[in-house]
Amino acid sequence: MNSREDRIEDERLFDVDLRNLDREWARHPKQYHHYRMCLADARAEHELAKANRDLVAAELSLEIRREPARFGLVKITEDTVEKTVLIQKRYREAQDQVINTRHAVDVLEGMASALEHKKKALEMEVQLFLADYFSEPRNPKGYSREQMDEAMYQAKKRGDGR
Repeated sequence: MNSREDRIEDERLFDVDLRNLDREWARHPKQYHHYRMCLADARAEHELAKANRDLVAAELSLEIRREPARFGLVKITEDTVEKTVLIQKRYREAQDQVINTRHAVDVLEGMASALEHKKKALEMEVQLFLADYFSEPRNPKGYSREQMDEAMYQAKKRGDGR
C-alpha cells in the first residue's frame, strides 16, 4: 500500500498550473502512460495471485482427500473438503494476496481515470485561456483610473453594470 507521502505526491498530479499549460500538456502523456503501465502490471499480478490461490486450493483439496485424519476429518464430502480448504493458512495467505492485488488494481484504475479527467480539465483551461478568461482588464487609451472608476460607478447606478 502507498505511504501517506506517496498518496500526497500522487494527488499533486492532478494540480493544474494555469501559468504553464504548455508544460502541463507536455507532461500529461508521460504521466498517463506511466500509470496505465503500472495498472497493466498490477492486473497481471492480480491474475497471478488468483492462479496461485486456485493452485493452493487444488493442492490442499488433494491433501485433504489423501489424508483426511491429518485435517481432523472422519467423513469426506465435497462440502467438508471445500470448507477445510478455506480455513487453511496457506489458502488464507493466498486469498489475502488476491485481495491486496485487487486493491492495487482499483487504486491504479482510479489514478488512470483521474488523469483522464485532468486531460479534460486541461482542454477546458486552454479554451478559457484562448478566450482571454485570465486576461487583465485594460484601460482604454486616454482614460485615467479615476475616470474608469467613475464610469463603472455610473454603470452600476443605472443597472447596466455588474
